[in-house]
Amino acid sequence: MNADAAGAHAAVRNCGSPGVAPAQANNLIAIQGLYTEITSNFGSTAGDTVVISTFNKSGNNPNVGEFYYVSFNTAKTAADYAIKLYTNATFAYQAYGQPSTVNRVSLAIQLMVANGVQTFGVIQVPVVPGTNQGSSQDFMNAIQTLTVNLPGTNQKANIICPLSTDPTVHQFLSRQLTTMANIRQKGEAIGFVGYDQFQTPSTMRANARSLSNKRMIAIGAPVAGIIITNPNTGVAVEYAVSGEFMAAAMMGLEANPSNDVAQTLTFQNLVGFSRLLVTYDDPTMDAMAADGLTDLLNNNGALLIRHYKTTDPSNPLTSEPTVTTITDYVAQIFRTDLNQFIGRKLLDSLVTDIQVVCNARLKSLVDQQIISGYQNLSVIQDPTDPTQADVTVTYKPVFCLLYVSVTFVVQTQLS
Repeated sequence: MNADAAGAHAAVRNCGSPGVAPAQANNLIAIQGLYTEITSNFGSTAGDTVVISTFNKSGNNPNVGEFYYVSFNTAKTAADYAIKLYTNATFAYQAYGQPSTVNRVSLAIQLMVANGVQTFGVIQVPVVPGTNQGSSQDFMNAIQTLTVNLPGTNQKANIICPLSTDPTVHQFLSRQLTTMANIRQKGEAIGFVGYDQFQTPSTMRANARSLSNKRMIAIGAPVAGIIITNPNTGVAVEYAVSGEFMAAAMMGLEANPSNDVAQTLTFQNLVGFSRLLVTYDDPTMDAMAADGLTDLLNNNGALLIRHYKTTDPSNPLTSEPTVTTITDYVAQIFRTDLNQFIGRKLLDSLVTDIQVVCNARLKSLVDQQIISGYQNLSVIQDPTDPTQADVTVTYKPVFCLLYVSVTFVVQTQLS
């Protein structure tokens, strides 16, 4: 999500041969979006000819058949601010402009794609006059639109990253993620957020503690460098970008098909950045991580993820984002598997069929190394609601190695 100004466009129109009918065949529309509108047809009948005259004769007129250029501004409509899905960054750049520190949404798209996202959605929010960013309320309004299925799909967003550093927006996203993960909402997702360049370790830690949500990942690096090359001059310049762009890059890495839901991002590289412009020592980063921040390190032209974790560090089941993504994936795939039984007669044979499908799916998840095992699978007809079947199972998610404990025993001689 990002804020961009109303788009400015340039295009060419070929006038064709003047005075030759029919006019529409000799006037190619090369400026898409500009059309002549007849506000009234009072007093006219079918077949009447319309003559259009222009009265502003200032400036030089083009010669017949000459190409000329027109620049204009067009106001954005509600449709421009609705979510749009893309599988190719080029098409997104056509809509939002080339990546730059002004075209923030395009810059975030560039970072997401560089880190491996294949399909992504974009919501543009209106800018605050005189800036290139949206208001916190507009960001929250945009997040609210993600409570329904994505256009043309039967599923909701799996990952959300607002390009806002406002803690109010972060809190709003956190609450919505918790609400949407409810069994009735069927909208399981995780969120990525970052902070502005003026934040300190203590303020970022306080924000992470206030979130305290296993579905929220907060980046503990407030500013990094990014190299942008001017397409006209070929000159590359390093610009400073704040934490929301690192959050967008990490979102792209999380969505990278090479990372399944059980694969941690710990010790993976975020590409697209030149370096961290603010760094911290190990004790400071240890304290930040203890409060639920995901810290980054410089790593030869990339940013290394020191420890990928959520803002709820209370225990391994809530601290490791992979536990949440595994849990969400298992719920979603079971929902799809069991949908085939809805509307059928709830006989004993149906209960058996449900158990067979569940058992097969669980074995498949073990084979895929998503879960390491399961036990106590039970499928029964609900004792109080004859229209409901109850499925219960206990499983253990796959964990990734984070620490290696080595014990050395030193003695004068070996036995």
